[in-house]
Amino acid sequence: MKPTHKAAGGSPMGIWVLGFVSILMDISSEKI
Repeated sequence: MKPTHKAAGGSPMGIWVLGFVSILMDISSEKI
């Protein structure tokens, strides 16, 4: 297991989390 492989796997996860939060914020604003 190379450190570079682990870092590469963590980057997309962070992007997915940011996208998930953005969707939650969008749904919240629609309900309000």
